Amino acid sequence: MINIFLIVVGCYVLAGFLVHVIYRLKRHRQHSTRHYVLLCGSQHANMERTIRSFFAFSRWMGVDVQLTVIDAGLGEQTREIVERMSHAHERIRLYRPEAGIVKKEAQQEKGWLWELKGNGLIIGSEPPVLIDLQNPEDLSKLPF
Repeated sequence: MINIFLIVVGCYVLAGFLVHVIYRLKRHRQHSTRHYVLLCGSQHANMERTIRSFFAFSRWMGVDVQLTVIDAGLGEQTREIVERMSHAHERIRLYRPEAGIVKKEAQQEKGWLWELKGNGLIIGSEPPVLIDLQNPEDLSKLPF
């Protein structure tokens, strides 16, 4: 009876030790970062919920998320929400193309990505995911 008790306690101690070893080994590895570009026009009623969902996804999946919000005619309240959240999180950026005026040639996906890369907002070799929140087809690109 005492032998079975010692075996069970030994298994628990071994499992706890292995959890700590694996944690320490994974802690030093480079985390992957995923960059999302949100194209927001007019008043987007669910902006705060969308941004919070990105960071909940980040915590849940262990993937760092970088957000760039393009001001393509944001309402004043939505702009304030994004600015407030960008002060709280360093991984959120608000980009205003020429004081909120959307250029005709930059309205396509590749045009936006080139413009952001030219302004230094996209760094790295992996291209970001551009999501137009006004386009229902683009909502399938959301990770959650």
